[in-house]
Amino acid sequence: MEFLYTEQKLNCDGFITASEESPHPHKLYWQEYGNPKGQPVMLMHGGPGSGAMVTQARLFDPNHYRIVMFDQRGSGKSTPHASLNANTTQDLVNDINILRDSLKINDKMHIFGGSWGSTLALVYAIQHPDLIKSITIYGVFLGRENDIKDFYQSNATNLNDTGKAGFIQRKLENEWKRYVEFIQENERNDMIQAYSRKLVSNDPNTRLLAAQYWNRWERASSKYIYDEASVSIEPENDYSIAHARIENHYFNNGLFLSEDGGREQNYILDNAEKISGIPMAIIQGKHDYVCPTEQAIELHSYLDGISKTSINELYIVENAGHTMRDPGMQEAIVSATDKFRKL
Repeated sequence: MEFLYTEQKLNCDGFITASEESPHPHKLYWQEYGNPKGQPVMLMHGGPGSGAMVTQARLFDPNHYRIVMFDQRGSGKSTPHASLNANTTQDLVNDINILRDSLKINDKMHIFGGSWGSTLALVYAIQHPDLIKSITIYGVFLGRENDIKDFYQSNATNLNDTGKAGFIQRKLENEWKRYVEFIQENERNDMIQAYSRKLVSNDPNTRLLAAQYWNRWERASSKYIYDEASVSIEPENDYSIAHARIENHYFNNGLFLSEDGGREQNYILDNAEKISGIPMAIIQGKHDYVCPTEQAIELHSYLDGISKTSINELYIVENAGHTMRDPGMQEAIVSATDKFRKL
């Protein structure tokens, strides 16, 4: 980890109210690091539902960047915890603008995100290209129906037919069985919907178990090298439930990618021309099975054909999977963010 910037001190933090019209208004927790007068960069965490990771602030030069991150609705320290009410992609896009206004970010800003954070960053940039100076993303997730089903559905309806299973389901057969067998056989035709029912169950123990099984499958698949010991370590209950409930809620609703909150199959590529003038860096683990590398290549290739900027770079990290903790991922991200200091 020698290429990470040193541990950064918290400049300030606080809460903003994002939805006063709701009977249970969302209050979003935010943090700021780095140079208060530096170029602003907005960090968007993954999941949805995981909450901001302070370690991501260390991917940016603190002498140059004003680094802002926030816990998305229902995540981390934001309240109400694990809430699915008024929790859509468009709500999050609006929240970013509220946070910009609250923190008096008047200039164009850099944006950064991985996995779901890459999706949110791209959607925000598509809707507000005039506010963006650069985009740095990793573990690209385009959010189409097959992008979700390939990972969460695969051969679940006929678990013994491994010929119909995807690569990661075959590679991690025991983990896949654990995830699938938590659901009764007659419900396995739609695993996301089946988990949804358990994650909103009136029984707290059922909710927690569902969250743990859901999260374990993603956690097991994320690393380049599978490590059963670390995979078996369950996160804290609050984190586990928020991550699983909110992530499942978004996946069950097609990520709310259209601007009216409905499903739109290929929203990002269909609207990619709107961000074709923004410098972009895509960092992708070659062995990412949660968000397979094909998605990053497809986005890069499409933008490469219409790009109006000289900076449209794709870094494929050889010995890495989905997590930014894998070898080479953080180094590649820092290399990209350092280049964007010159913009």
